[in-house]
Amino acid sequence: QTWMAWPHRKDLYEDLLPDVQKGYVAVAKAISEFEPVTMVAHPKHANTARKMLGNHAIVVEIPINDCWARDSGPTFVQNADGTGAGVSWHFNAWGGKHAPFDKDDELAGRILENQGMQMRRSWLHCEGGSLCCDGEGTLIVTETSILNPNRNPGVSKAFAEAELKEMLGVEKV
Repeated sequence: QTWMAWPHRKDLYEDLLPDVQKGYVAVAKAISEFEPVTMVAHPKHANTARKMLGNHAIVVEIPINDCWARDSGPTFVQNADGTGAGVSWHFNAWGGKHAPFDKDDELAGRILENQGMQMRRSWLHCEGGSLCCDGEGTLIVTETSILNPNRNPGVSKAFAEAELKEMLGVEKV
């Protein structure tokens, strides 16, 4: 299934917020033709999300700061026994670009709890959208999103790679 997060912050999107929300509805509608969509919505905005999404997504109420589930949500992985799990990275809104981000930092764990899935909590600040696995043991990652001083200051490339390998079960970064 696809997980998305509902945009609601007028301070970020200003007059564009209604158009941004319509865009999210269009994306959810397109995806829902092929697989289920679950939309995380801040409890104060969940009714609006339900009304606009109709039957194209299930709305789950979880406090969030912003709508970038690709970066702040879990990275889903498979355990050796075939069961699902997820990695909860630390998320600091792309190095503090927007505030607050405390609820987005908690999003991955809350989604995994909602799904009854095992959580692997990493110490690494990471955006899930910077990761791409080939399913055969290789990870491609945007290096600047991991080694940038506003995300993981003082962390060496080798140390970050070791954590990525441990969390994702990959052999090569």
